[in-house]
Amino acid sequence: MHPKGLDVNDVVPVGPDDAKLDFTVVALLEDDENGTPYAVLMYESAEDDEQTFIVTDVDGKMLEDEALAQDILDDYLALVDEQDENGKV
Repeated sequence: MHPKGLDVNDVVPVGPDDAKLDFTVVALLEDDENGTPYAVLMYESAEDDEQTFIVTDVDGKMLEDEALAQDILDDYLALVDEQDENGKV
């Protein structure tokens, strides 16, 4: 973990002790309005290649504001799509 919190590629176990999933930090984004940093984490199931995303603060705490988390995730996915279209991944 980065001294100031999460960093890209950090692995964070999420869930109850008997069913933790290892999510990987795939992006760190800042809120355009106030500069608050957030982390986008992804879990990819080995069984079906399904991806699950969560959004946390940089300390790994899940966001309680679901609308804010969805906005951040939407921004991340739009950025990934834009990079894919430009041949950058």
